[in-house]
Amino acid sequence: MAQLISTAAANPTATDYDTLIPELPETADIVEAFKLYHYGKVGFTTGDTPAANSIYGHLEALQTSITAIQAEVEGGIALAPLLFMGG
Repeated sequence: MAQLISTAAANPTATDYDTLIPELPETADIVEAFKLYHYGKVGFTTGDTPAANSIYGHLEALQTSITAIQAEVEGGIALAPLLFMGG
């Protein structure tokens, strides 16, 4: 069974980007371990939807934010006044 990486750590300091990893007693399969870490699902295959709380999900959310910001900048919205006003 998989466990969250924060629960495997002795003193977790942050859990913002928590993801699943294999438990220590599990049979070692590096490919499955990386799939679990990256996609957040045991036995991930092509066509599956990655878990939102996975490295893939976190990177996808970041890319969505970057794309939205780029669209606003390219659309001519002035961001500088918002930055100075704290908005």
